[in-house]
Amino acid sequence: MRHHSRVFFGVVVFLASVTGCGGDSGSSQADPKAPFPMYTANTRSSWTRTLPDGTQKRYDSRLIGQVTVDGKTYEKFQAGDAPTTAGGSGAELVGHIVDADTIMAVSVAFRTTSATILGVPEYVSATADAPVKLEIEPPLGVAQPFSVSGKAVLGSPTAAPQLGTVAGSYTLIEKGVTVASPLGTVTGCNHYTATASVPFLFGSTVTVSGEAWYSPQLGIVKATLSSPLSGLSVGMAARGDGFDLGDGWASVAAVGTRGSGAISGAFQLSSRDFAGEFDADKNTHAKMYLEVRWADEAKAMTDTKPFVQPVFGTVFGQFPSTLVLSPVSLLFPEDNGKGYKHWVGFVDQAAKNETQNGIAYSITANYDASFSPIRLAGRIVYKRITQP
Repeated sequence: MRHHSRVFFGVVVFLASVTGCGGDSGSSQADPKAPFPMYTANTRSSWTRTLPDGTQKRYDSRLIGQVTVDGKTYEKFQAGDAPTTAGGSGAELVGHIVDADTIMAVSVAFRTTSATILGVPEYVSATADAPVKLEIEPPLGVAQPFSVSGKAVLGSPTAAPQLGTVAGSYTLIEKGVTVASPLGTVTGCNHYTATASVPFLFGSTVTVSGEAWYSPQLGIVKATLSSPLSGLSVGMAARGDGFDLGDGWASVAAVGTRGSGAISGAFQLSSRDFAGEFDADKNTHAKMYLEVRWADEAKAMTDTKPFVQPVFGTVFGQFPSTLVLSPVSLLFPEDNGKGYKHWVGFVDQAAKNETQNGIAYSITANYDASFSPIRLAGRIVYKRITQP
């Protein structure tokens, strides 16, 4: 019973890594104050998984390559350790973004170190006989039925596969809603429910149900199981992207939370996040923009400034900057009109006095881990030095 529910939930979790609308060419990312980018193949995400007993664990997800299935090419995504890693904890999904409103899933596999706590096998994988197609924007309130036949492998990657069919439906029940997530309050979301009748190993069945909240800008930001394993959930905690803008220009963007219950350490965004190199031209102005907002909805409506002082600069110096109060968000337009207050900073500077070219521009913000959590989001647009 729980074996199959974990397979089902694994698919929901990993759709979070691939359902961000996709297709953002990066052209809009040349404007440092443009809305935060939609998902692309360069997206890196961090997730907080919460067990029914409240125990939490962080997973980082990313695209790790492509695979060919029945002559068609799909993307392969991984979070945490590879499922084939003995003693590890992580998952993989093979799927594809068809267009802004449709995704395909082919297979999912995961390994968990919480198998004993959850009462599930340490390793599980499921592969559909045919790709599973999900519509992101179905008619509101209309159940979308599905029936997926395939094989599951339980216990270890070398176990004999077992055949079965999962049948159920998912429904878009609300649009434009607000949800609390590890990334703070996220606005403008689609809210879905899903139920499935899942066969047990020996012929009986169990009803699996859950919910998911999807942001057209960020992708799935939260997913929970209602039954069984009530309280098992996953939520987005951070996201980062990089774009080649052409003509030697690039941009990087990131969003994350800091403070009590959030990711620890300083918020850091660097031009090095694009290619891992000190490739920024010191003689050309870089544009750096940051927005700060309380993660909690009620606090976000106050004029109280978070006790954070970002640093815009390079490895060897910093540029003068001041955070100012703004009633609107440029990176997250869905926030506007809800009474939230944002603190924003912008720098348009070069570092011509540095001794060598090939530098890194960065935004860093330290924040006390015991304080009420804040959401920080920023972008750096910079010119790369001519590559040899």
